[in-house]
Amino acid sequence: MTENRKVLHNAKLAKDDEFYTQMIDIESCIENFGLNNKVIYCNCDDPSFSNFYKFFKINFTKLGLKRLISTYKSDEPYRYDYDGINEIKTPIESGLFEYNSNIINEFKDDIIVVTNPPFSLYKEFFNFLIDLKVKFIIIANLNVLGYRDTFSKLREREIMVAYSGKQTYEFIRPDGTLKRVPSLWLTNIKQNQELPIREFKTKYNPELHQKYDNYNAINCDKTADIPCDYNGVIGVPITTLIILNHKQYNIVNLGAVKNGCKFDKQYQNTTIHRADGTSSKTSVLNNYLNLEIPNKLENKTCYEDNGKFYIQPYARVLITLNKDFNNIKE
Repeated sequence: MTENRKVLHNAKLAKDDEFYTQMIDIESCIENFGLNNKVIYCNCDDPSFSNFYKFFKINFTKLGLKRLISTYKSDEPYRYDYDGINEIKTPIESGLFEYNSNIINEFKDDIIVVTNPPFSLYKEFFNFLIDLKVKFIIIANLNVLGYRDTFSKLREREIMVAYSGKQTYEFIRPDGTLKRVPSLWLTNIKQNQELPIREFKTKYNPELHQKYDNYNAINCDKTADIPCDYNGVIGVPITTLIILNHKQYNIVNLGAVKNGCKFDKQYQNTTIHRADGTSSKTSVLNNYLNLEIPNKLENKTCYEDNGKFYIQPYARVLITLNKDFNNIKE
């Protein structure tokens, strides 16, 4: 299990959701948005600890905000309202979604949710925002790109990865220590600045860009190695979505059955050979994209089916390149 998966998994088990975003990371993203005359709602934020609330309060006049509101889950939840001069603290029944929806509906088109939602509640929180059709800017664990609802909205361009200049963030724990977690910002608001258009220089090479055994697409291990002259579907690392300008590609799917990807081949008699030397039967080859390899690997996990050996690259996004922004030759 990778480090960022461990963080997310442990947070779910222990409800250990207190990962506070640093002020510098909030500033680097938020400065890319025009927020004049907007109501900012930090709905997972205790003003005593939240740098989101502190950032918007400090920069209230500079950003031209109309109002700043904060609510949070606790044994004694409160609502904070700040208008640039006065701050009012009001007891509320709940700091969770059912109360938040009242505030969002109250301000309608003027309100923008900006926060770091708890890891263990992300799926519910994201769907809550989508259902209310509210504008938002949120930071989340990189793994959310693999969640069905989040990925489908990215594919349909209803949301996008916000530009911030970073891929890994250090979050503050309650004890003051820092926790490094690969993360990204998601938004449904137009940004003032986008990622620069990247020039692809690599040419298609069958040895470098191996075709998947169970899907009509080629594999690309690095964003920098995306072939500029390839017209078909390319499987790229999921981090490509936070590196590459979204205008340069179209998303086909995520390379996983759970996200609705339909593979061209089914495996019937698969054995997993683990790095520790143990082996057992498995059906995992039918769940993800597979690459055939010439021989069984030593000290690394691989799969065997009907005398052939396979590996599964880490999460891949299936894309095609946009000809209007790339040097693709017919």
